[in-house]
Amino acid sequence: MQVEYIGWLAATFKIYACIESPLYEALHNSRNTNITDLCSGNGGPIKFLLATKKLNNVTATLTDLFPVESADTDRISKETKPVNALKVPEHLQGLRTMFNAFHHFNESEKRNLIEQQAGNGFFVAEILQPDPLVFLKILFTTTIGQLLLTPFVKPFGWKRIALTYLIPINIITVTWDGLVSVLKSERPSKMEDRLKHLNLTGVRVRSGVSGAWWARISWFYVIPLKP
Repeated sequence: MQVEYIGWLAATFKIYACIESPLYEALHNSRNTNITDLCSGNGGPIKFLLATKKLNNVTATLTDLFPVESADTDRISKETKPVNALKVPEHLQGLRTMFNAFHHFNESEKRNLIEQQAGNGFFVAEILQPDPLVFLKILFTTTIGQLLLTPFVKPFGWKRIALTYLIPINIITVTWDGLVSVLKSERPSKMEDRLKHLNLTGVRVRSGVSGAWWARISWFYVIPLKP
């Protein structure tokens, strides 16, 4: 239910729309039309992005260490076995993506992720930054926002209603997860510094910040140079 709420929120308010162009650029320049999405959860971000105009011919495979049940579509499939983002099986090909999960890894793991995935191409997007305003926005979204929006979250479920209004477990868990994630997040400048100090060769690196003030997304990609 927590994953569903966050995914519905991002899709409803089109939070990831601002990275359609850089993701398309990473796919185009790496000559990929397929994505292996790491740490997918229910795949909300990639499902939204693949419905946009520039990415309407792209396919994706959802992967996660704890796979979430979801139905396959013509362009989106899921890996039913657990996939560790630090040890991606060789049969999973295409540009590797990671949406709002990079902050879950420690510094050594972040460096390893970039170095390991650079050969296939690696695109990362983070919607959080360690900023007081972001902290307050997440606090509002996970408490008052959840109380106001829960009846509209799809798929609708009476269990979600009960665990939000009668026994507010959802309020506690989503708020805790959101605020801790803000504290674990990093500024765009930190991402850029890491990329500069990694010993990456034969790749193209680009980073940026996109989106409106209320939903800024930090992103970067590392893709192999093609002849």
